[in-house]
Amino acid sequence: MSRKLFCLCNEVEESEVRKAIRKGELYFLPAVSEATGAGTGCGRCRSRIQELIDEEKKRLPAIRQLKLEF
Repeated sequence: MSRKLFCLCNEVEESEVRKAIRKGELYFLPAVSEATGAGTGCGRCRSRIQELIDEEKKRLPAIRQLKLEF
């Protein structure tokens, strides 16, 4: 089975990034990069990481989103 790489520099898959965001409640790019290694090489995938963060934040209940604002 072939892997779908999200970050080519560090061989990180999109599923790993999504899992880290959900499991660790990581909603800021530096935290996701630190947890997964994605985006720490050439940086080409950083904009896509931010898109995933934004997608996952939309899935949160409204009350939890308020906590992120402070």
